[in-house]
Amino acid sequence: MENLAAEVQEGFVNWPLSSVSNEKSTNSPDKGVEKTMPYTTPDFIVLSKFQPGFSPEQIADFRDTIEAALEGAFGQIRYLVLDLVGTLPAQTVSDPAFLQLAGEIETLVRSSDMISVACVRGEVAGADLELALAANLLVADAEAKFSFEAEPTSALGLYGCLAKKLGFVQAERLMDQGQVLTTQQMSDLFLVKEALDLSKNLDPLWRFLERSGRRHNSAHSIYRAQSIAAPSIYRSLTLNT
Repeated sequence: MENLAAEVQEGFVNWPLSSVSNEKSTNSPDKGVEKTMPYTTPDFIVLSKFQPGFSPEQIADFRDTIEAALEGAFGQIRYLVLDLVGTLPAQTVSDPAFLQLAGEIETLVRSSDMISVACVRGEVAGADLELALAANLLVADAEAKFSFEAEPTSALGLYGCLAKKLGFVQAERLMDQGQVLTTQQMSDLFLVKEALDLSKNLDPLWRFLERSGRRHNSAHSIYRAQSIAAPSIYRSLTLNT
């Protein structure tokens, strides 16, 4: 954790967490993508994950990093970025630790100055999609895809996050029909904030964060109000585990 803190203080990112191998699968959409970062700034941290789904070690690493950020280990952080690189399929996760992680990301804006940002690359489903929807805002590569193939009764976290943003009827329809949406379709539903061209490098993500930082305070107030007005689905889920 000390090494991670030093990297973030210098405005760099964690590539990837200690529980995730640096080796990417041959199907990984970011294979060969440069991780350049001309807009280095110490006000955000990026948690990257290159395999679908979540292992217990990955869940623990994500939660430990968030806890350290809340305790000020990385200085003044305004954005927590979840870099989710998906390669279908990925199962939904009912593990209490994952539900707590999703709940912490969903309500992070209530207890800190941090805004949670999910950045999706590749094809996401299950737990990866659920965590992306739990974030305050979602950006995605222009070629990303989002699979909603899951039973609402067995993926309550995903269903709850989607219903908060779209309403229960449309959320149920998406999941029952197992629809796979493009980034453009997600934008049309106002689920994706901005489409980015991440085919060559991640510079568009850094530029997005730079632009967003200019209106951080007003955006934080809006997301905090939204979080308070719409109670977290994960509170009831974790109480029942």
